[in-house]
Amino acid sequence: MARKVRTAYEQAARGLGGEDDLLRAVRDIVRDLKKDGEPPERVVITIKNLCGIPLVPFAAHHDRFIAPGSTRSISEIVIGAAIEEYFSVPILDRASSL
Repeated sequence: MARKVRTAYEQAARGLGGEDDLLRAVRDIVRDLKKDGEPPERVVITIKNLCGIPLVPFAAHHDRFIAPGSTRSISEIVIGAAIEEYFSVPILDRASSL
């Protein structure tokens, strides 16, 4: 699964693959890491490592992978999706709380 995330990120960054494939791969690995009891901070670090994103942003950092026509970098999109997935309520839990 880690290879799937890395490959999808590289393809999206080069404009060769769809963002949807990348986000699906990220969400899949986030769910697995969460099931394994990984805290959110560790999940973000894992995703950053898989994608080659710097762990600590710095002022001069410009994402080398900007989606054409996008105002957000692919890195921002990936990390946002990972955090969103980690804190989302599973569908079964949502149905039982109604």
